[in-house]
Amino acid sequence: MSTSNNTITITECDNQLALYAVNMDNLNSSVQICDIQSGYNNKVDVQINLVAGSTASDTINLNGVNGPLTPGAQDFALPAGNYALVYTGLNWGGPTQFAFDFNTYTPHLPVGTTDKVGAVWNLGNLDMTFAIS
Repeated sequence: MSTSNNTITITECDNQLALYAVNMDNLNSSVQICDIQSGYNNKVDVQINLVAGSTASDTINLNGVNGPLTPGAQDFALPAGNYALVYTGLNWGGPTQFAFDFNTYTPHLPVGTTDKVGAVWNLGNLDMTFAIS
């Protein structure tokens, strides 16, 4: 498991990005970390710190469709354990792009990669691991 600082920094989101933590100690359990919406090439600068807590936080919902999305750092609590981060990027139409950094991972879908609509970018495996202690 990765033991870095467990900070997610989202820098591109056109149109909707959902991130989930899958509990690797109990594969029947996952929580949605965030639902980020943006578009029109608006600036996105979202930082989410994954921290230890007795229960999982409520999903962070941020809407930057009509302007820049720069809310500052936010904490999201998870109970101690081993997790994998999975994601889904949705395109509502037109150009799409996604990018975020997480520990040593740098998932990125450059603009112009696809012109499809719907779930156009995702990680459906459990390779992006991290620990909360």
